[in-house]
Order: sequence, then C-alpha cells, then structure tokens
Amino acid sequence: MALRYIEDEIVEVSVAPGWNEMETSDVANENITAFIELVQGQKVAVLVKMPNHHLLPEARQAYRDRSVPMHCIALVAPSSLKKLIASLLVSTFGKRAPAPTKVFKARQEALEWINNNFLSNNTAPAFE
Repeated sequence: MALRYIEDEIVEVSVAPGWNEMETSDVANENITAFIELVQGQKVAVLVKMPNHHLLPEARQAYRDRSVPMHCIALVAPSSLKKLIASLLVSTFGKRAPAPTKVFKARQEALEWINNNFLSNNTAPAFE
C-alpha cells in the first residue's frame, strides 16, 4: 500500500506499484500499522483509490478496525462496475465501517465530499 498526505487532514491510499495479489488479513494488518504510524494519532479523512486486486473477507474485516482515527473514507472506484459493487457493499455493511464511507467514480468528487463535510474547517456532526 502506498500512503501519502495530500492535504493536512487527508491521507491518500493506493496500491503499491507492482502489487497484484489477493489481499489477506496479514497484508491488511501491515497496511493498518503503516497507516497508524503515518498519522501518529491525528484524525484524518481517507481517500482510497480502490485496487484492482481481490480483498479476501478476512482482509475487509481487518480494515473495519475502529481503533484507526478517521473522519471518513472516500472510495474512488476504477470502473463503473466496481463503483456499483462497492456502493452495494457500503449500503449493506456500512454501519460496520470505522467511519462514514461513500463511493465515487471521480477523485475530485471524493475530495469535495471530504472537504465539505468532514474537515476541521467545517462543523459536520461526528460519526457515531
């Protein structure tokens, strides 16, 4: 996983170059550890470029860990089909997500949603 701050309170997550394997819980836990080390306790918005590889159910479960400080999760789908599938999963299982989550087709739309609803310069309600 590649992680980088793109603004003070937004971390972008993308697939590491060359990665094309199924994601296991071990890989997910390594990714979560790297994320926690990067943000050092700061609550951030997360912009995720959805991968083309498969996440095993155990990996998806690991990513639901509520101990990671997040305002929200904006998923950017690489295709309309992935957006549809991800939107169905979010609507079905979204209450178990560690933060408010929404799926987008365009990165700019995702950033607008984050900036308009969750950053410290706004008064959006906290996720419970």
